Amino acid sequence: MRREPFKIGFLGGGISSAIGYSHFAASRMDGRFVLEAGCFSRRGDINRDSAELYGVDGDRAYRSWGEMLERERERLDAVVVLLPTPSHFDAVSGALQSGVQVICDKSLCMNLDESVRLRDICGSGRHFLAVTYNYAGYPMIRELRGMIQRGELGEIRSFVAEMPQESYVRGGASPQKWRLDEKSPSLISLDLLTHLHHMIGYLLGERALSVSARQDSFGNFPGVVDDIKCLVTYSGGVSGSYWASKSAMGYRNGMRVRVYGSRGSAEWVQENPEQLEVAFPDGRKNSLDRGQKLKTANEARYNRFKAGHPAGYLEGFANLYSDIADSLDLFLSGATPRGCEFATVEDEVERMRFIEAVAISSSRGKWVDVI
Repeated sequence: MRREPFKIGFLGGGISSAIGYSHFAASRMDGRFVLEAGCFSRRGDINRDSAELYGVDGDRAYRSWGEMLERERERLDAVVVLLPTPSHFDAVSGALQSGVQVICDKSLCMNLDESVRLRDICGSGRHFLAVTYNYAGYPMIRELRGMIQRGELGEIRSFVAEMPQESYVRGGASPQKWRLDEKSPSLISLDLLTHLHHMIGYLLGERALSVSARQDSFGNFPGVVDDIKCLVTYSGGVSGSYWASKSAMGYRNGMRVRVYGSRGSAEWVQENPEQLEVAFPDGRKNSLDRGQKLKTANEARYNRFKAGHPAGYLEGFANLYSDIADSLDLFLSGATPRGCEFATVEDEVERMRFIEAVAISSSRGKWVDVI
């Protein structure tokens, strides 16, 4: 393992952003990365204040990401793209074509065409592109994935995955302007549904085949899709349902995943991430956590502190950054990373095929194949 931390720069992710500080803190948690440059915001004051907070020299805080790539491409190992989703394609493609490797927060881009174009750029094998879905970094999710892979729940038959939030129905809600510029596919698909699709693919290793979806606008912003319900068929004979909402009163971030197999079922709730509830045909119910003898969640890397002191959102991101560091180390040494825990550009092409099928199904009111 490389001892020297990887040198990274941020495109976006200033102190006024929703996700910037989370990436900053998580990337530093295990000493695998150090932030050395950034174009944190188009606003000069926020750009300057972000550099100061993050400990970046003022002369390496740039006014445009193009200038940053030009001046920093020989000095950085990778850039982290934390811009609003509509700006991802230009920033990611610009960085890759400048010879800089990329870590990008989800969603990678806005539509299928953009994801295919990024795949074509990466096709030569000269580029490294990792996409972060932080819920896949939670130890108990990885424990569940291992249980499924080992057949401990038997043949997986169905799932229910949901991510309800109340952000578009609470009084005084003021989403970023780009989130209200409704397009197809809907922005809630790129914000929430993409998490659910990634999670099920990560856990089951199966792919979506067809979908029947309904999209609605229930919240305070007429014409903006804020609620999606889907029935989905998957490979391997699996079927399931998705619910993603920003108009679900009473839910802060209610991500919940339930998986049902022939020998057992399991449930994980994001707001109680250290617990995995497992049930069996004989009526037994077990509540698993890191304090028990487990196969995955007991690994030292997931136990920065002992059980009973819950690891959460930032630790999930930190686990992903550790995975990315391992793969980036292999890539830069000329080896091919295998078994990535993070999403790849190929994964994102498949995900955008699903998300666009959701939009088509909703508009036509019928089942649609994911092509």
